Amino acid sequence: MKRIFIIIAALTLCLLSYGKSAKSQLEELVEITNKQTPLFGNGMTWTLDSVHYDRDRNLFTYYYSSLLIYDEILSKNIQRLSEKMFKHQVCSNLSGKKGDLDLFKKAKADLGYQYKKSTGEVIRTFILENELLSKEFTAEEMKENDRFIMIESAQNANAQCPINVDMYTIMTSCSYDEQNYLLTYNYNVTTDNIRITEDFENRMKNALVQLVQSSISLNPYKRNNVTFKYRYLFNGKDLKEVIIMPIDYK
Repeated sequence: MKRIFIIIAALTLCLLSYGKSAKSQLEELVEITNKQTPLFGNGMTWTLDSVHYDRDRNLFTYYYSSLLIYDEILSKNIQRLSEKMFKHQVCSNLSGKKGDLDLFKKAKADLGYQYKKSTGEVIRTFILENELLSKEFTAEEMKENDRFIMIESAQNANAQCPINVDMYTIMTSCSYDEQNYLLTYNYNVTTDNIRITEDFENRMKNALVQLVQSSISLNPYKRNNVTFKYRYLFNGKDLKEVIIMPIDYK
């Protein structure tokens, strides 16, 4: 998703300088963006397949599809997501990205997000009204917005457990400690064929740091300097614990 935002933001800033009507610029943005697709999104689990602008409805829509191995997990996640939660997340992700918002505000266009499985089956579609996009949030409102997302995101993730992450790893629970700014993921490892060497620990931590850094959905946690704890167990006993602190991902 980070790559998607960077590319589209750059294109938007270029288009804003043309002096054309905002709606014409959105049509050009569609043409240019679709030449770049598919683009890999958040955590390499989604791809942006295309964008479309319906001039009559004044609706700019992003079309995403999941990778095959993530179909079931992401489908459950999207289906559980409340409209309020989705709008909080989008506003949070777009906050501070002036280039991303200016064109949509200027055109007074609504934003649409459609999510599909790799098979083409539509999971869900969200519409974000321009009135909300145009709202200027105070620092206090953004802080409360982040707080809402952090609490509900952890609760949603926990409600979906157990989740098969891969053939050897199952996520069993997720919790957010608001007082200590700590997000904890608990996993069960289903094989004993793992040697925890120093090299393995370093590679494991580096991979998790990259995951945290690239994840748009974790932005509220990162903005609030949350520590991420990944706890792995085998047969009920601690196998490994990885701590990702703000200094690691900033």
